[in-house]
Amino acid sequence: MRRRLRFDIWLSLLLALPIMLGIVWLFNHAVFPALYESYAASNAGGAGTVGAPAAGDTFRARTLDEMLEHGTFTFGGDLYAVLNNGGPFYKSRRWEALELEDGSRIAARINHDAIRDDGEPGLYSHDILLPVGTIVHGELPAELVEGFAPYGGLTRTDLMVDMEGGHAVYGYDTLNGYIVVPMQLVLLVGFALLFHRIGVKMGLFPPILPRRAREKTEAAK
Repeated sequence: MRRRLRFDIWLSLLLALPIMLGIVWLFNHAVFPALYESYAASNAGGAGTVGAPAAGDTFRARTLDEMLEHGTFTFGGDLYAVLNNGGPFYKSRRWEALELEDGSRIAARINHDAIRDDGEPGLYSHDILLPVGTIVHGELPAELVEGFAPYGGLTRTDLMVDMEGGHAVYGYDTLNGYIVVPMQLVLLVGFALLFHRIGVKMGLFPPILPRRAREKTEAAK
């Protein structure tokens, strides 16, 4: 037999909804921007370190051999060509496939908050420069390699490009979602319970648990 939420519970949720939305709006506009700025600053890499924004004198690699020859480097080009190759999520982290001029397709982890403009954006193109990167040797997990298959696969599975270092941070929207989604749930349920309790005290709503169920619950304690 299907059970439906009682009208008093729906009404309590409805009363709690605008309050929850208002608090979340204030958080997003008055609190979170400063919170994220502080968070990003505390995780920012020093100039020239892996994962930090590339400088004008950072070596710009175009091929895998050039990457292997230099300890650190950057890679750039048209936004849609550089970051439109796709990649899987593996262990809650986004991976990219870098397609180099020599035809190599290399797995990469990129600190997206350290990508910077490389010239003026065009109508159909937008040149970017990726963060400082380095080659990390080691066989990639089979599950990760398989995850790249729908995106054209990889030409090398014994190395990857690290453009995160120890300074990678969550993007603005990603971190906001991690905080705001549970906040919405807690606020909605919390205020709904508060409104329902007030309604019970005023004699407008019946208790959430019937009297017999409450007695059994209290007796079990």
